[in-house]
Amino acid sequence: MQLSFGTDPRSELLRRSQAALIAEFGRIIRPDDQRRNPVWTLVQGVIGARTKTAISNANADRLLAHFGSWIAPPALSARLVKLEPRAQPNAEAAC
Repeated sequence: MQLSFGTDPRSELLRRSQAALIAEFGRIIRPDDQRRNPVWTLVQGVIGARTKTAISNANADRLLAHFGSWIAPPALSARLVKLEPRAQPNAEAAC
Protein backbone atom coordinates (compact mmCIF):
# COMPACT_ATOMS: atom_id res chain seq x y z
CA MET A 1 0.00 0.00 0.00
CA GLN A 2 1.39 3.40 -0.97
CA LEU A 3 0.67 6.00 1.68
CA SER A 4 -0.89 9.23 0.51
CA PHE A 5 1.27 12.09 1.71
CA GLY A 6 -0.59 14.80 -0.20
CA THR A 7 1.17 17.87 -1.53
CA ASP A 8 3.45 18.47 1.44
CA PRO A 9 6.94 19.41 0.16
CA ARG A 10 8.41 16.58 2.26
CA SER A 11 6.22 14.02 0.48
CA GLU A 12 8.91 12.78 -1.88
CA LEU A 13 11.34 12.23 1.00
CA LEU A 14 8.66 10.28 2.87
CA ARG A 15 7.89 8.17 -0.23
CA ARG A 16 11.58 7.35 -0.72
CA SER A 17 12.00 6.56 2.99
CA GLN A 18 8.96 4.27 2.97
CA ALA A 19 10.22 2.46 -0.14
CA ALA A 20 13.70 2.05 1.38
CA LEU A 21 12.29 0.64 4.63
CA ILE A 22 10.10 -1.83 2.72
CA ALA A 23 13.07 -2.85 0.56
CA GLU A 24 15.24 -3.41 3.64
CA PHE A 25 12.75 -5.05 6.01
CA GLY A 26 9.81 -6.13 3.86
CA ARG A 27 6.18 -5.28 4.38
CA ILE A 28 4.69 -5.82 7.81
CA ILE A 29 1.32 -7.45 7.36
CA ARG A 30 -0.46 -8.32 10.57
CA PRO A 31 -3.18 -10.98 10.29
CA ASP A 32 -6.66 -9.77 11.21
CA ASP A 33 -6.78 -12.02 14.27
CA GLN A 34 -3.69 -10.24 15.67
CA ARG A 35 -4.89 -6.68 15.09
CA ARG A 36 -5.91 -4.62 18.08
CA ASN A 37 -9.16 -2.72 18.20
CA PRO A 38 -8.49 0.89 17.07
CA VAL A 39 -9.95 2.28 20.31
CA TRP A 40 -7.67 -0.01 22.33
CA THR A 41 -4.74 1.36 20.30
CA LEU A 42 -5.80 4.93 21.06
CA VAL A 43 -6.21 4.24 24.80
CA GLN A 44 -2.87 2.43 24.91
CA GLY A 45 -1.24 5.35 23.12
CA VAL A 46 -2.58 7.88 25.60
CA ILE A 47 -1.50 5.75 28.55
CA GLY A 48 1.80 4.94 26.83
CA ALA A 49 2.72 8.58 26.38
CA ARG A 50 4.15 8.50 29.90
CA THR A 51 5.05 4.88 30.52
CA LYS A 52 6.70 1.84 28.95
CA THR A 53 4.86 -0.16 26.27
CA ALA A 54 4.48 -3.33 28.34
CA ILE A 55 2.91 -1.36 31.19
CA SER A 56 0.56 0.63 28.94
CA ASN A 57 -0.48 -2.57 27.10
CA ALA A 58 -1.32 -4.25 30.41
CA ASN A 59 -3.21 -1.18 31.65
CA ALA A 60 -5.26 -0.92 28.45
CA ASP A 61 -6.07 -4.64 28.72
CA ARG A 62 -7.12 -4.21 32.37
CA LEU A 63 -9.38 -1.27 31.51
CA LEU A 64 -11.07 -3.23 28.75
CA ALA A 65 -11.49 -6.26 31.03
CA HIS A 66 -12.94 -4.08 33.81
CA PHE A 67 -15.44 -2.17 31.65
CA GLY A 68 -16.08 -4.93 29.09
CA SER A 69 -16.30 -2.48 26.19
CA TRP A 70 -14.93 0.81 24.96
CA ILE A 71 -18.49 2.07 24.46
CA ALA A 72 -19.52 4.51 27.19
CA PRO A 73 -23.01 4.08 28.65
CA PRO A 74 -25.43 6.86 27.55
CA ALA A 75 -25.52 8.43 31.03
CA LEU A 76 -21.74 8.79 31.10
CA SER A 77 -21.62 10.05 27.52
CA ALA A 78 -24.10 12.81 28.39
CA ARG A 79 -21.97 13.90 31.36
CA LEU A 80 -18.74 13.85 29.34
CA VAL A 81 -20.23 16.22 26.76
CA LYS A 82 -20.78 18.79 29.52
CA LEU A 83 -17.16 18.73 30.75
CA GLU A 84 -15.11 21.82 30.07
CA PRO A 85 -11.68 21.32 28.51
CA ARG A 86 -8.83 21.65 30.98
CA ALA A 87 -5.10 21.81 30.49
CA GLN A 88 -2.99 19.21 32.21
CA PRO A 89 -1.89 20.49 35.64
CA ASN A 90 1.78 19.97 34.80
CA ALA A 91 1.42 21.96 31.59
CA GLU A 92 -0.02 24.96 33.44
CA ALA A 93 2.67 24.83 36.12
CA ALA A 94 5.40 24.88 33.47
CA CYS A 95 4.12 28.14 31.94
